[in-house]
Amino acid sequence: MERNRIRSRALTLLLGPALGLGLLSGGCSNTLDKARIAWSDGEGDFDEAEELYRDAMEEPKYEDEARKELVEIYLQLAREQRDRPKVAEGLYRKALKLDPKNEEALEGRARALLGRGMPDEAFALVEEGIKHKCRGCSRLLTVLLIDRADRYYHAQMWAEAEADYARALSFIPNAAVALGVVRCRIARKATEEAAAALGPAADLIGVHDVDQRAQFLELRRLTVLALLGEDKAEASDRLLDLAPAGVGAEEQVDLALEVAYELQKRGKPDIALDRLETLVKHADEGKLKVSAERVADLRDRVISLYIARSAVRLSKSDIAGADEDLARALQLRPKDPSLQLQRVLTIAGKGKLADAEQALGKIDPSTGGYAQVWSILLTIRVHEMIAGGKIEDARAQLERAKSKTPDLPEVHVAMAELLSHTEVTMRKKDAAEVRARGLVKYPGGKVTRLAEALSELDWSKQSIYGLGTAYPYRAPGTEQRIETLLTNLGKAYPFKVKFNSTPQTVFVLKNDRAEPIDATLKCGTISAEAKLTPQSSSKLTIAKPGFCEINFGGKSATIVAEPYTEVEIPL
Repeated sequence: MERNRIRSRALTLLLGPALGLGLLSGGCSNTLDKARIAWSDGEGDFDEAEELYRDAMEEPKYEDEARKELVEIYLQLAREQRDRPKVAEGLYRKALKLDPKNEEALEGRARALLGRGMPDEAFALVEEGIKHKCRGCSRLLTVLLIDRADRYYHAQMWAEAEADYARALSFIPNAAVALGVVRCRIARKATEEAAAALGPAADLIGVHDVDQRAQFLELRRLTVLALLGEDKAEASDRLLDLAPAGVGAEEQVDLALEVAYELQKRGKPDIALDRLETLVKHADEGKLKVSAERVADLRDRVISLYIARSAVRLSKSDIAGADEDLARALQLRPKDPSLQLQRVLTIAGKGKLADAEQALGKIDPSTGGYAQVWSILLTIRVHEMIAGGKIEDARAQLERAKSKTPDLPEVHVAMAELLSHTEVTMRKKDAAEVRARGLVKYPGGKVTRLAEALSELDWSKQSIYGLGTAYPYRAPGTEQRIETLLTNLGKAYPFKVKFNSTPQTVFVLKNDRAEPIDATLKCGTISAEAKLTPQSSSKLTIAKPGFCEINFGGKSATIVAEPYTEVEIPL
C-alpha cells in the first residue's frame, strides 16, 4: 500500500514528545512501540504498521491500546478516502471489526455503501447501529428510509412506501415526508386515512415554503374529490378549511368552487348552488376576503348553475322548477340574452309554442345559443305535426332544424319519431315475406324504420350524457319523450339496438343455448355464416342494408337490415 500522509493529533498525543524522542534515540522498544515507529504519525509504512499493531494486540498488556490506535488509523484513512467509497468502505469495515460499536465507523461505512450504490446493505448496517444506540445513525436511517420509500413509491408499492415515510417521520418531522404519506394513501385509495394525514402535513409546512404549499393544496384537492366520489361529503367538507399558513382566501375559493361543480356533476345541484350562494353572501358581507373580480366570477358561476339546473328541470318536464331557477338567474343578470333564450324554452314548456316563437323573434339571432333554441322549437313543432298525422310537413320542418343544428339531441329525437312512421323502401314481395315470416311484427303491417329510430334514440341519450348537466339548452320533456319512444318502439321491435356510426347494419347473433348452433344470414347477394358455441356471440356486418333471410337451428325467418344500427338477436 502506498505511503500515507495523514497527521493524527490523537496519535501524537498518544505517543507524546518524550516517548517519541526515546524511540528515536534507540531505547528499548516493545511491539506497540515498533508499530508506532512504523506508522510514524502517517509518514511511515502503513502495511508494516498495521501488521505490527495486530501483533501488539496479541499481547494482553498492549491489546486495548493497540486496538484503539489502529481503529483511529483506519478512521483517518477512511476520511481521507471519502471520494473513493469502495476503499473507504473497506477501511470502515476493518475499524468496525475491531470496534463494532464505533459510531463514526458505522455511519461512515453506511455512507460509503450508499456511495457504492448499495442502499440495502447500508440500511441493514444502520439498523444494527440503531440497536447499539448509535446517535448519528438515526439521522442517516431517516435518509435511507426516505430514499427507499421513494423507490417503493415509483414501483407502485404504496403500502411499503407509506411505512418507510411514516417511520422517517418518527425520527425527524419533515413536511415533504408527511406529504409522501398522503400520496401513498391516495394511491392505495385509503381516502379517509389520506384526509387524516393532511392535518399533520399542514402543520409542518412553513409560511414561505411555496412549493410544498402548492403540493399540499393539490393533494388536498385529490383527497376531497376522492371523498366526494365515495359519497363522503361530510369528510370532504372538513378539509375545505384545512391549509398551511400562508394560504389565502383566493386559493381556498378555488377548491370550494371545484367541489360545487363536482356536486353538480354528481346530480346534487341543490347542494352545489347552496354552497356557491353562501360564498357570494360571505364575500358581500366581507367575511370572505377576495377581490372584486373574484366576487363577480362567483356570481357568474352561481348564474351558470341556475341555468344548468333550469335546463335539467325543463328536460324532465319540471316546468315550474325550471321557471323558478331562471327567474333567480335573471335577478342576478337581468339583461343577459342567453337567459332570455332559456325563457323562450320555458314558455314553450308551458304549451305556448306560438308565444315562444314570438319571444324568440325579439332576440338577436347572433346571440350564442340562438340556433339551438330555434331548432328546439322546430322539433316541438315536428312532434305536434306527427301527432296530427302530418308526416310530410313534419319531415320538412325537421330538415330545417337539421340544416342549422345537425348534432342537437332534440333533432335526433324528432328524427327517431319520424323514422318510426316512415316505411322501408323495398320490393312488395320482400315486404310480404317480412310481414309473413319476420322476426319483427310491425304494427298494422307497415314495415317501418323502427331499428333506425331506436338507433337515433341511443345516439340522443349518449349525446345528452356527453354534453353534461351544465349544458343550458334542453327541450321541455326531452328525457321523458326519449323514454316514452323507447318503450313504445320496443313493444314492436323486441331486439336491443345500438347506434352504429356507419350506414351499415351490424347483426350480433347470440347463442344463449346450452348446445352449439350454426346460423346463416343472406342479404341480397351477400351471405354470411356464424358457428356459435354455447353462450357465445358473433358479429355479422351487412354493407348494403335491406331485406335479409336468416336460418338457424332448423328455422327460417326474415328481418330488415337498417343503416346506422347494431342489432342484437338472441337465437
